[in-house]
Amino acid sequence: MGCGSSSGVDAQKTETETQQTTTTASPRNAESQPKAASDTQAAAKSSNNQNSNEMESSFIDDAVKAHNEFRDMHGSPHITHAQDLTDYSQKWAEHLAKTGNFEHSKCDLKGESIGENLAMMGGSGLSNKKARDYVKMWYDEIKDYHYYGANPDMDQFMKFGHFTQLVWKEAKQIGIGIATGKGQCVVVCNYRPAGNMMGDFADNVPKAL
Repeated sequence: MGCGSSSGVDAQKTETETQQTTTTASPRNAESQPKAASDTQAAAKSSNNQNSNEMESSFIDDAVKAHNEFRDMHGSPHITHAQDLTDYSQKWAEHLAKTGNFEHSKCDLKGESIGENLAMMGGSGLSNKKARDYVKMWYDEIKDYHYYGANPDMDQFMKFGHFTQLVWKEAKQIGIGIATGKGQCVVVCNYRPAGNMMGDFADNVPKAL
């Protein structure tokens, strides 16, 4: 099947994002000269991009750590981050945030089938939510999975598909994308190899230890 299922939660906004500014010393011989507007805009854009990249890197690290903590609970091998998967995830997250849609991608990266979990929350995204919050939301579907050692009733797949993809033993790499838009924060996580493959659940979704 490749793709997982998708989930959305409306969370009340708990804080207001604020824009931080910093000042830097200028060379003495330029102190009396006003900075050109284009230079100011370029500096601000560079600073914003740097802050965004730092937050995204932290979010990715948190997501990988959370995945492995939950996988440890089931004896599934650790996964690692893959940049090509993150590039794919980020592109799709930005598309969903821009369009307001909430649907899976084609789950295909250069001809290779990949797994995918989606999540959406209301609120200010990176400022008040950690990657673990989204990963835990997927893991909490464990309560609806009762098919260890056997293949599940796929009519119930929408209730447990995130959980099974998260702990899928054969998954080795993940990519994470996050974007905000239209009052929502969207997270996309892609997996390689893809999980949730028909006929393979019994071997890939172990009970908690």
